[in-house]
Amino acid sequence: MASDFQLSIVSPAREVYQGPAKSAVLPAKDGSMGIQPNHAPMIALLGSGTLRFQTEAGTETYFLSGGFLEVKSNKVTVLADEIQKPEELSLEKLQTELEALRAMTVVGEEDIENHLEVIQVVRNKINAAGGNQQ
Repeated sequence: MASDFQLSIVSPAREVYQGPAKSAVLPAKDGSMGIQPNHAPMIALLGSGTLRFQTEAGTETYFLSGGFLEVKSNKVTVLADEIQKPEELSLEKLQTELEALRAMTVVGEEDIENHLEVIQVVRNKINAAGGNQQ
């Protein structure tokens, strides 16, 4: 057990995982980050992308968007705004949503930035669902 850490992954909708993990890779706001046992304490803002973690049983994969990560005393807590298994994502619906977003006209610097962020989240969902990024 010394080569594990306690991992807790929760969202407003559900508790996703609670138990030991050997490693985790998460989408931080400023890039991907890896967590290993005995990681230094930290708090990070999460972005959108694929979350993978390794347990005794194998590798678990989820799409995660937004939230916070806390690492402290060999305990890792992920508070996700949105989290889904790739098979819960509809590639067809996501591609339709992406096309609708691309067709929208957006004005104003802040609105454009927000719109581009939403497009990137949808692209990341498509990647997580196993589709090609468009």
